[in-house]
Amino acid sequence: MFERVRDIPYGYPASRDPAEVLRKRCGSCSGKHYLLGEMFRMLGVPFRHMIGTHRFNESPLVFPGPMQEMLRKNEIVDLHDYLQSPWRIRGSTSTPPGSAACGSSVSRSMKTGTARAPWC
Repeated sequence: MFERVRDIPYGYPASRDPAEVLRKRCGSCSGKHYLLGEMFRMLGVPFRHMIGTHRFNESPLVFPGPMQEMLRKNEIVDLHDYLQSPWRIRGSTSTPPGSAACGSSVSRSMKTGTARAPWC
């Protein structure tokens, strides 16, 4: 289930409505998180929505020239939507550069409430 939502192509601007993300097969990080959250809710998987910040200036990724120029002149802070759950997730997503570490394999061996890695 996680992989199917993760693999929905990124698109912006896009609706945050889970039904719209499914219908269009395209969504922003937030829209995909709301969809995954709704699926988790329906299955009884505990989670919570979170907002965090990300600084593009601190990213190890190599951005296109115009963005590199902007980063030399300004600090660019992005608010990002996450899901957090007691389950552990590993890997990476196909969402835009700067997204927090996400993943595809789930481990139930962690104790409830100990996970600190958000999904994106």
